[in-house]
Amino acid sequence: MQSGKTGSLSAFSQVNPDCSIGRLPAIQVVSGPSHGTVKIVREDRFPAFRDGSDGEARQKCNTRKVPMVAVLYTPSPGFTGSDDVKIVAKGVIDDNYQFVNVHVSVSK
Repeated sequence: MQSGKTGSLSAFSQVNPDCSIGRLPAIQVVSGPSHGTVKIVREDRFPAFRDGSDGEARQKCNTRKVPMVAVLYTPSPGFTGSDDVKIVAKGVIDDNYQFVNVHVSVSK
C-alpha cells in the first residue's frame, strides 16, 4: 500500500449461485491499526470468483457489481512500514465468527 493513500484490505459479500444477493455480513475491527485508521463501508463492487473449473458456479456473477462490506485502511501521514489489523466477520448463513488478521505494508 502506498503512503498517504487509502486502500482496500478486504471485502465481504453474500452472492448466491444464481447471482442473487443475500444478507451482508457484520464486520468489526477487533484491534489495530497502530499507524493509521480503518473505515468499514458498504459499496458496490465487482466480485472476483475463480473460474468455474473447480465447481465455482458464481464465476458468472463477476460481470455485475454487488453490495459488499469493504474494509479500508488509511496510513497515518508520512508513515511507512508495517501495520496490523484484526477484523471479525459474523457469518451470514450460520452466524459463525471468522477472525481475519491483515498485515499491511506501507511504502512511499
